[in-house]
Amino acid sequence: MTTLREGLRAFPSVEVVAVDIDPLLLDLARDAFAADERVEVVSRQLAEPPWTDGPGGGVTTC
Repeated sequence: MTTLREGLRAFPSVEVVAVDIDPLLLDLARDAFAADERVEVVSRQLAEPPWTDGPGGGVTTC
């Protein structure tokens, strides 16, 4: 989460969708970024399509 925090500070206009399937990790991420409206935490199983049926319709990385 440190890297995400650094990225959010470096790029104030960025929006992030954090994806995981583990309920514990999802809860930790939601708690950690609850005050940041730029971060959306979603539950998805990336091994099974159609995981792109969510925010943004897909994944963009840089």
